[in-house]
Amino acid sequence: MATTPTVPGRPLTQGALVSIDEGVAATMRAFGRADIELRRELERIVNVIALDPTSTRRYRDQQIRILLTRIGTLRTELLGRTSLFAGESLARIYAEGMNRADRIAAAGGRPALGQPSFTLIHRQALEVMAIDAYNDLAAATGFMEPSAKRTIREATKARTLIAAATGEGVDGSTRKLVATLQRRGVSGFVDKAGRNWRLSTYADMVIRTKSAQTVNTAVVLRSDETGTRAFEILDGVPSGHEECVAFNGQTCDSSWGLANPLAHPQCVRSLSGLPLFTGTPMHTAGGNVAATVARERAGRTMPGGLVVRPPDL
Repeated sequence: MATTPTVPGRPLTQGALVSIDEGVAATMRAFGRADIELRRELERIVNVIALDPTSTRRYRDQQIRILLTRIGTLRTELLGRTSLFAGESLARIYAEGMNRADRIAAAGGRPALGQPSFTLIHRQALEVMAIDAYNDLAAATGFMEPSAKRTIREATKARTLIAAATGEGVDGSTRKLVATLQRRGVSGFVDKAGRNWRLSTYADMVIRTKSAQTVNTAVVLRSDETGTRAFEILDGVPSGHEECVAFNGQTCDSSWGLANPLAHPQCVRSLSGLPLFTGTPMHTAGGNVAATVARERAGRTMPGGLVVRPPDL
């Protein structure tokens, strides 16, 4: 089961996600508002620290304490919203994936027997998705305070450089540093290349990714449960990604679909069940899907702030 965040476009656009569960949009908005507020406050504090020669040390320290207190409050609020998204919104999105699998089977001439329900395998798979989503978003909120402190340290360094400047004025590199600090805001994630993700951008990416993974996982497991174990890989080419071009239109079994619900950043993969397929799928990951899901779930600990609530179907 995939756990690496990517950025899906289709099949789950923001509009499609909201049509399933408005809590998705509420979570995006919460992170967006926090990002805007902290960006504005950091810009103001950088200006006070680096560019206001009349500000006293006591005043600057006071403003920094106020900012860090506000960050703590916002983190608590965002963790609450994250819990609702991971524990409830993803559950409804998973249910939509199960229903989608049944609709595909019916359209293909092999209606599923019985109504879908959250049996053990589905509960375990949903909990894997929810735990990963919660942890990714919680990690983003954890970047807020260190990111703000780093900006404050760099602003203090800029103040020292400005104070030491000669009568010829502040050099261009120092002015550029201050401008960069004012634009930066609070990071939600710093990747291995050292690139700063905005809090809202990173949260948006995680929300879309986990939602898309959840739908595709539900489609695969519900289809497998009702006897459909072959899928067409729909990767929405041309997309500019060689992997998508290579896999688009090919077939896979349940084990491969479970392991590869998405392929890469900006992936648009969708897995469509083939209920009347009688051949051998081109791609397989091997193994039993129930055992794979159980193993993935056993390797994760439920965060203290998360309660997963599958909806009634």
